Amino acid sequence: AHGGWVASAVDLVRFAAAFDDPARCPLLSAASIRAMWDRPAGAAGHDADGNPKPAYYGLGWNARPVDGGVTAWHSGLISGTSTLLV
Repeated sequence: AHGGWVASAVDLVRFAAAFDDPARCPLLSAASIRAMWDRPAGAAGHDADGNPKPAYYGLGWNARPVDGGVTAWHSGLISGTSTLLV
């Protein structure tokens, strides 16, 4: 929703899965994918004491580091619709 995308559930899964293996991603370079998931500096990625937040908003995605990887999600809504892509 609200990003203006119109896609089937299958196409959304294909899009998200493209980032699973950065070395083989047909959309972005591995460096761009790393940047997309990286924890931002300052208050965006850290609490008031300077400790890393358990989850944060990276470059276009909410992210939570897990076991050497990341769980990422994005949501959106407009009147009558709601989406969550994890």
